[in-house]
Amino acid sequence: MRAAFILLLALAALSACKSERAKGEEHGHDDKHGEDKHGGDKHGEDKHGEEGEEHHEGEVHLTPDAITRSEIRTERAALAALAGGLEIPAEISIHSDRVAHVTTLVPGRVRSAEGIVGARVKKGSTLAVLESAELSNANAQLRQAEANVEVAQTSHARQQELQDAGIGAKRDALEAEAELRRTHAELVASQQRVELYGGGGGTSTTLRSPLDGEILQRHATVGETIKPEETLFVVGDLSKVWVLGRVYEQDVAIARVGAPAELMLQAYPGKVFSGKLNYVAPQLEERTRTLLVRMELDNREGILRPGLFGTLRLLRDDAGAPKRLVVPESAVQRTNEGDIVFVPADEPGAFKPAPVALGARHDGRVEILSGIAEGQPVVVSGAFVLRSELLKGQLGEHHH
Repeated sequence: MRAAFILLLALAALSACKSERAKGEEHGHDDKHGEDKHGGDKHGEDKHGEEGEEHHEGEVHLTPDAITRSEIRTERAALAALAGGLEIPAEISIHSDRVAHVTTLVPGRVRSAEGIVGARVKKGSTLAVLESAELSNANAQLRQAEANVEVAQTSHARQQELQDAGIGAKRDALEAEAELRRTHAELVASQQRVELYGGGGGTSTTLRSPLDGEILQRHATVGETIKPEETLFVVGDLSKVWVLGRVYEQDVAIARVGAPAELMLQAYPGKVFSGKLNYVAPQLEERTRTLLVRMELDNREGILRPGLFGTLRLLRDDAGAPKRLVVPESAVQRTNEGDIVFVPADEPGAFKPAPVALGARHDGRVEILSGIAEGQPVVVSGAFVLRSELLKGQLGEHHH
């Protein structure tokens, strides 16, 4: 009995030892696994550190193969004369001395309107006829003033006769003379009022064209009631038109009266209209810091229509053209923030954008007012590829 009890105790101790050994092995396996895992993470970090490169924000990095495929090529920005002149935006405008806004100073109703848009008219041609109650009143006042003058003249003549006979009072003669002058002044005022209203002796007034030209606008409708000073017709002579342009502050030296200029219109590609500046504003427009210039062109063919947009090239003397910092137009790229060029960065294969301010353009070259210096390398071929990579990088950063 005692031996059996001892045997059972030995078996229990052996079982407990086996259980402790199993737990130790399991714990050792977990630690080893944790070490391996930790080591794996460290290895991954070391690997990431070996493969990654430290790139500056806003730069584009290309491999040598990518640079070759994209045909990336640089040139140094240099000083050169922009022969040919300065190109500025321009617009065709009506000659202000050859346009008239036809209005009336008297309210009324349109009885007839003969002028239609596009019709050629002569000076004095009838455009519309208006009926006006106010004009009728003005004519009635005119007739009353004429009658008053007749009465005053009769009274004055009678007083003169009495004075000559020596039986008239001097005071009465003076009063008759003053009344004659007063009524005559009223008559003149009434005549001027009727003439200003454009009426004759009735209730209607006729609107006439003040110059030779064509009807550009018509706002008169038969039966419509119109107000004083309301524009009913716009008549213009388009045989000559103005070309208006604005020169930026840094280019005002080329803007002078008599300077030759050429106009190119989007409506007529390849066609050049030549002339000379006949007006240069005496001062810059304060808000835009630009100078208004004007050229007058003959328009007998009628193809230079007001409102057309184009480019005005102010020609300059090539020999006297100042040298400016220029780059090929292919180097300039447009972004939401403005114009940029790409210049090499510190690392090989790296390029960074440089914001620039542009000036005059001519023959595939553009003036750089600020942003880069003379002799600085600039990407002149493949800049579009760099711009695309730059935008992709910025989009990627925003997405991340």
